Amino acid sequence: MKLLVAVVLVAGLAGVAAWGGEAFTGDEHMGTCVFEKLTGQDYKFCRGDLEVFYPELGDVGCTYIPKCNQYRKRISKEWHSPKIAYPQADKNKKYVLIMVDPDAPNRANPKYRFWRHWVVIDIK
Repeated sequence: MKLLVAVVLVAGLAGVAAWGGEAFTGDEHMGTCVFEKLTGQDYKFCRGDLEVFYPELGDVGCTYIPKCNQYRKRISKEWHSPKIAYPQADKNKKYVLIMVDPDAPNRANPKYRFWRHWVVIDIK
């Protein structure tokens, strides 16, 4: 059995901001949010068209989650787990999905580097 390990940045799921990668306009609670795709070094983790879908936000795969509308808090404390889709998946194989933060708690002090938030196994 071949396993595919897909690594999803916390910046996309758990709402931990990468250094300066976030963008928003307006008031944090009432503003218009601007979602930006990951770039540079962070983008290297995003390949293979992994879709991370929250009903409240849509597909946020490979995207910085802005601070506005308390999205970061809501993702980690209020909303259910996202729906994950990997279009290239072979229906005859099983997969593993691991969500890690490669520089927790932040890039300046990554003392909990590669913090594992969760692991899902035997995905078909």
